[in-house]
Amino acid sequence: MSKWSRDEKKAFNVLAGWSTGLILLITGANAFLIMNSFRKIEGPTETRNIASLQSQTLLIGPEVPVLHLDCQQNKPSIHITTQSSSARIHIQNCPKVKALKNKSNQGLAHLFPLDNGGWTSDFIQLNEGPNSIQVDWEDGQQLLEITRKKDPSLTANKEL
Repeated sequence: MSKWSRDEKKAFNVLAGWSTGLILLITGANAFLIMNSFRKIEGPTETRNIASLQSQTLLIGPEVPVLHLDCQQNKPSIHITTQSSSARIHIQNCPKVKALKNKSNQGLAHLFPLDNGGWTSDFIQLNEGPNSIQVDWEDGQQLLEITRKKDPSLTANKEL
């Protein structure tokens, strides 16, 4: 003879069924959350800190120059001198820009299209002395010269 009555067995089976169902529901919800947390986030293939500070100090220095290149003006060469450690290029009325490279340090700049059909670059790092910036178009190229002269008085740091 069984220790449990028929009603007790029925109650046990109902309780076991509900418990099993609840455990499966919680397990499934957790699995769903875990799988979504491991989903790959699509984005750029390289990591850059374009507009962020690397430390808690800020070098007090010269303003970053922006070179304006307009292909309709037909300037054979553009040359500037700066004390800044970087520069930007703004390009207008030119064929599609393929690449922008500092031949002096092999640095590549990212180019961003503008609403007016032009292009602008991110910051191009400059070596001390002459820097040859090569702009590659679909059908040619142009060289820009930027000379960086370091100012010895720019050594102070300002706490943020």
